[in-house]
Amino acid sequence: MCFVDLPRTDAATITDALLQNLISWGIDLNRLRGMGFDGVSTMRGSVSGVQARVTAQHPEAKNFTHCSSHCLNLVIVASCTNVQEIQNFMTTFKEITLFFTYSSKRKFILKRNLDKDADDLLADCVTEDHGEKLLSSAIHRRTLPTLSDSRWLSRVDSMSCLLKSFKNIYEALVKVQEESTAKSSHDASAFLHSMEQFSFIMAAVLTQYTLASTIVSSFTV
Repeated sequence: MCFVDLPRTDAATITDALLQNLISWGIDLNRLRGMGFDGVSTMRGSVSGVQARVTAQHPEAKNFTHCSSHCLNLVIVASCTNVQEIQNFMTTFKEITLFFTYSSKRKFILKRNLDKDADDLLADCVTEDHGEKLLSSAIHRRTLPTLSDSRWLSRVDSMSCLLKSFKNIYEALVKVQEESTAKSSHDASAFLHSMEQFSFIMAAVLTQYTLASTIVSSFTV
């Protein structure tokens, strides 16, 4: 099996590609009994979604299971929105990533700082192998990944980059504050204040630890 490029992402295109590739891989669709997708309507729609289209062609494949990884994702989202400190941290960190992304000058300053050696960064907050690999790979990044609103599990990459390059990102904001005027300087100052707060650092460590641990479970459930 492999990843398949799709010309479009509508239900009809996905269904055709799914069934055609299963046949090409030698899978007997007459033995198809169920499907597992995430909860988006394109996939699980009971009228014209992929689930409905597959079942129309293969009536015995009537059992649908909501993807366990996506369910886990939804649990994390619901949990985080109920913890004010975590929610505040995620909102602020997203604003920081967008702050650098939306300006070529600020992005250049960030890249210049992330090119520095990062020996004096925060200590690793995850002891598992997968956590170490995430943090190790993050140190080689020259940009700050933008957070995803809909896929919180994917945010572990952003969290790892923040923790491994905390000092460098902080120094980049200091540079922006010094070299900019008006709103950019004001925003940089506000972000620096947030990064100096103990609650911000603790939320970053706990969030990265949780997401790094959970992302492995999402691949095995």
